[in-house]
Amino acid sequence: MVTMTLSDTDASFLYDEIARRARDIENELVHTDARAMQRDLAAELERLQSIQQSLGAAAHRTS
Repeated sequence: MVTMTLSDTDASFLYDEIARRARDIENELVHTDARAMQRDLAAELERLQSIQQSLGAAAHRTS
């Protein structure tokens, strides 16, 4: 386990970057027919969404 201390601004930036990457992955999922690729993309999306959820509270303090 890794613990990081981020400023609210950095947390917000990281949250937004993860959200952007998650949207890109969702788009890739829609446009791929390869099952193995879909599984890999879905796993990556799930991991990013989990991290994004963890950042959520701190990221929204700056909004």
